[in-house]
Amino acid sequence: MRLLAQYQQDGFHTPLTIFTPEQAAQLYASYQDYVARYGKEGKLEGDLRFRLHVVAKWAREIVFAPKLIAAVKDVLDSDNILCWDSDLNIKPPGTQSFYSWHQDGTYSGHYPASGVVTAWVALSPAPIEAGCLLFRPASHLSQLPHLETQDPTNLLAVGQTIPEEDLTTLSEPVTAPLAPGQASLHHWMCVHASGPNTLDQERVGLAIRYIRTDVKSRARGGARERTTLVSGEYDGEEWELEEELKEEYGEKEWERHRVGAEREKSNYFTGTGAKGFK
Repeated sequence: MRLLAQYQQDGFHTPLTIFTPEQAAQLYASYQDYVARYGKEGKLEGDLRFRLHVVAKWAREIVFAPKLIAAVKDVLDSDNILCWDSDLNIKPPGTQSFYSWHQDGTYSGHYPASGVVTAWVALSPAPIEAGCLLFRPASHLSQLPHLETQDPTNLLAVGQTIPEEDLTTLSEPVTAPLAPGQASLHHWMCVHASGPNTLDQERVGLAIRYIRTDVKSRARGGARERTTLVSGEYDGEEWELEEELKEEYGEKEWERHRVGAEREKSNYFTGTGAKGFK
């Protein structure tokens, strides 16, 4: 059964089972190794949370997972798919960190928004108590205003949040708990949030931003961004294609990561009160 009709109506689909519990455990172990290598006192900061598929084979395994790609091709209604970014969403145990109500497409500059989907893949348990994702059904049909709060406990880059008066016009939230190895998909304009992690285990997910090959960038910072071809073909000029990952955490891979991240930030943060990701 196709996912497209329900996805177009609601703006999201959940859950999808992508990996077995054993596979998810191995991916989580690889994530832990990455944190041990590059984290600062066990914490990843800034660009180290982003574009993981450019340097890490375990992240690439998630991005290219056949079951996930099949679902993405379904909801984007295309065989030609690029990955724009993959970023770790981490909530330490027993903390007040949260993601406020927002739309992913507010700052990215991608259009049309219907050609972009976020796949959120759980690497650790993400029940309601850990601050799982919350979606507002049918909220993806228009751009809503956002305020830049600069709240230090808000994990979003500029603390962007939709004002309460605009939220009152939307449907009630739907919770989307996930087990390790499961994923949700949401439209680039679907309003979503997640609360604090009240458990004694961290909540970790990899958010993958897939785009159709006809999607363009407003490139507010003037940069031509990089993407990775994951399905079909691409011969356009809008995006520069990433090279293959040959050596995990290799010098050339890290240099490509640096260039890609700088170009992305140049466009994303132009006109905002921030210069980089938290």
